[in-house]
Amino acid sequence: VAAFYANIIDKSQFGFILIGSTACAVIVLLNKVLTLLDCPIIKAVSAISFDFKKAFDKVNHQLLLNKLSTILLYNFILILSSYLQNCQQRVQIKSSFSSYCNIDCGVPQ
Repeated sequence: VAAFYANIIDKSQFGFILIGSTACAVIVLLNKVLTLLDCPIIKAVSAISFDFKKAFDKVNHQLLLNKLSTILLYNFILILSSYLQNCQQRVQIKSSFSSYCNIDCGVPQ
């Protein structure tokens, strides 16, 4: 099974896989930063990190997108917007399901 997914799952994926962890993600990031800093023409390295769970827990999606659109690239906003828009969820208890409801805050599951 692992061999099958090896060609599908990107090597930069660290969450939700057996051998992935935040520690592995930090090690890879640190290695990339140090490699860049070893290059004589590179004077500084910047990184932006988003914790989507904390970012979206209580903030309205549209408000967040409007604020981020003033500081982030348009293409990134389009990707983020497609992830957040038209989200719905429902609850299952044993074999019973609630009706769907729209999600405008929180992290889509």
